[in-house]
Amino acid sequence: MSQSKLHEASLPGAVEGETVEYRPLCVAAIAGLAAGLASPLAFVHPLFWSVPLLAVVISVAALVRIRRHEPKLIGRRAAVAGLVIALCCGTPATTYWAIYQWHLRSQAGVICHNWFNLMRGGEPHKAHQLTVKWHARLPLDDNLWAHYAGREDLYSVLRTFTDEPIVRALLELGPDAEVRFYKTESVSAHQGQEIVKQLYAVSFRRDGKLRSFFITITATRIFDNRSRSHAWVINAADMLFRVPDDLPDTSSG
Repeated sequence: MSQSKLHEASLPGAVEGETVEYRPLCVAAIAGLAAGLASPLAFVHPLFWSVPLLAVVISVAALVRIRRHEPKLIGRRAAVAGLVIALCCGTPATTYWAIYQWHLRSQAGVICHNWFNLMRGGEPHKAHQLTVKWHARLPLDDNLWAHYAGREDLYSVLRTFTDEPIVRALLELGPDAEVRFYKTESVSAHQGQEIVKQLYAVSFRRDGKLRSFFITITATRIFDNRSRSHAWVINAADMLFRVPDDLPDTSSG
């Protein structure tokens, strides 16, 4: 049997004169699909926003390469799939995180304003309770002062709290203190806790002049296992930003 006959026998069903065209695979298309499949990570943390962006760049580059390359490459469907998945994950993820951070800033603003209002109203014992974790927090009612007055440990903690310079300043100013939200300095997460740091301007009139100083308050949202819900706590250790030197010292008397 001749060599040509052996070749024809090895290709059953082949049509005479028909040649099989080899089309190489576009590696970028597979890489774009892999990055697209990893794009849901963008919902986990903003650090992963680069994943869908990378998937879009690689997939588009793969589609351009497939279109221009001779001979034609295969992998167009993979590139299109990677592009679609990246777009479907990247856009909602950024929207979700924008809404999530806005929600955290709003909730932190509520507890910070409550804390300021209690200080301006001369109720440091209630303001102090906002620095206590939710499971140990006492009701902010008319009986709260009796709890502090009746327990030496609680009263000692309250005295330490009111001895802080910023607390003394706010108590001294009272209703004369005008508190304005200035900006949110940061929103972060650490060990399952969301931490929001906000800057407030406190203005008051002294000797006919309007004066101001700033306070940073760090509010932390913690998941309470007992109530199965989130609760906010003010971190009093981070409240002091700057106290004017000419505020009167209220530690004496």
